[in-house]
Amino acid sequence: MRPQARRLTRRCFLAGAAAAVGDFCTPPHSRAQTASDAFHVLRAHPAGAGASGAGPALRYDGSLPGPTLRVKRGEELRVRLVNALAEPTGIHWHGVRLPNAMDGAPPLTQPAVEPGASFDYRFRPPDAGTFWYHASIADQVDQGLHGALIVEEAQSVEVDRDLVLVIGTAGDAADARAMAPVNGSLRPNASATRALRCGSKASRPG
Repeated sequence: MRPQARRLTRRCFLAGAAAAVGDFCTPPHSRAQTASDAFHVLRAHPAGAGASGAGPALRYDGSLPGPTLRVKRGEELRVRLVNALAEPTGIHWHGVRLPNAMDGAPPLTQPAVEPGASFDYRFRPPDAGTFWYHASIADQVDQGLHGALIVEEAQSVEVDRDLVLVIGTAGDAADARAMAPVNGSLRPNASATRALRCGSKASRPG
């Protein structure tokens, strides 16, 4: 009798790759704080003394990238931006269909959020998918004010693991010769958590 045949499929390969990655470079603060009125609070502020002087200088809630925001399709997303910067800012929801007043593109769709002020964003994303949010001022985006927005299906899709990878640009790195950071890290770690076996266990007649 010949050894059992195992057929490697694309589905199996992708699932195995996901299993091997594990908790791949998860941002230190993966979820935004929630206020008593159910608003997710995003505080834009300088990175602080602990950050590299040559790297991105701004943060949402001390995280690079900013906290991952999640909402189900059709449900209301509530986000309160608190501006702790020394300059105006705003949040643009990239690729999301939403009311113009919530688009976060000053001075076209809203006034800029001044230092020390806050602004409440409220909208219902009509489309499921992976999007991103970022500051409305380009220099602030490059300096670290960006994060992922995940709009989930109304009924959850069963998966083994859900990994959010935010790939920056080479300009985000302290060393211009380095590769682009993944979830804010230039040296992301991946750990294998389990082995995955795929394919038919049926033996062939020998």
